[in-house]
Amino acid sequence: MGISTPTIMIVASRGDDIRADVSGPDEDGKYIGLIVLYNPNSNYNHELVGGSLVDTRDEAIEMVQNVIDIIKNNVLPKDVKEMVEEIISTLEAKVEEILK
Repeated sequence: MGISTPTIMIVASRGDDIRADVSGPDEDGKYIGLIVLYNPNSNYNHELVGGSLVDTRDEAIEMVQNVIDIIKNNVLPKDVKEMVEEIISTLEAKVEEILK
């Protein structure tokens, strides 16, 4: 699974709206794991990156969840992560206020 630096930073800095998902099976019965930016207010989830083809849904989810966990636990120092989360939260609140 190749992941760009911007995607790694998105995964590392977001909260529980980064999710492991799965697509498939394809015509060969294979599944692909996906890292998605989950939006609870929409039917659309933004796919950030897809993984390798595997035999089962569970394998696909497990593979992608492992990648998410590695990124979240190792990329940003805790103080930077908290700062980024606070900035994102503030921006989201401002957007919500503007849209009212």
